[in-house]
Amino acid sequence: MNDHEKRDFQAGLEAEVDAFMRGETTRRTFITRFGQMTGMLAASGPILAMMTDWALAQQKLELADAASPLGQAQAAAMKASMEGPADGSAFRAVEAAKAHSGVTLNMTYEAGLQALDPRNFSGPMWEQLTGMKSNVVELSNPDQYSKAVAEHIAGSGAYDVLDISPAWTPSLADGGVIAPLDDYIAKYMNPADLEDYHPLYKALPTYKGKIWGFFDDGDMFALYYRKD
Repeated sequence: MNDHEKRDFQAGLEAEVDAFMRGETTRRTFITRFGQMTGMLAASGPILAMMTDWALAQQKLELADAASPLGQAQAAAMKASMEGPADGSAFRAVEAAKAHSGVTLNMTYEAGLQALDPRNFSGPMWEQLTGMKSNVVELSNPDQYSKAVAEHIAGSGAYDVLDISPAWTPSLADGGVIAPLDDYIAKYMNPADLEDYHPLYKALPTYKGKIWGFFDDGDMFALYYRKD
């Protein structure tokens, strides 16, 4: 493959991936077209291997229907992460994280359905945007607390990011297991974006005037009962 063909191949593949990320083509169509494109270039050397790995990483993202509210939110998040506004939290975080491309973060997550997000969506998306990898360590809910404390005492450095319940924040903070995020928020986040959080979700990670985490999800419980 000559240089002109390499450029055409890369541009075509990037266009396919961009269309897929915008929801303009199905995963089946993307994979089929990608297969057709790579099939024409059986011996293209390192550039093909690089682009193959990159493109296959994109198709791991389980994006919602672009017409759905979730799909629209995902598309807006991707756009904000890649295009700005430059003072937005998403863009600033991604740009700063690119300096750590190749680093792997070990993160605990509740085993089962909760762990599917960093495994199948947010983890691959973060790697695509920044080059940083994530290793998801699935733990039972009790182990999310006990193993984090044990790791801290042992000083093994096994975990970089912890998925915890808000009720544990005071004890983990007082024990030095978790670190406050205020300095990082001031440096990398647009303070106005904090106003997008529901007051409850801004309050629960706050302890002794400092912010110790961000909410990954909020739970809602409904109680039904028979009046008779």
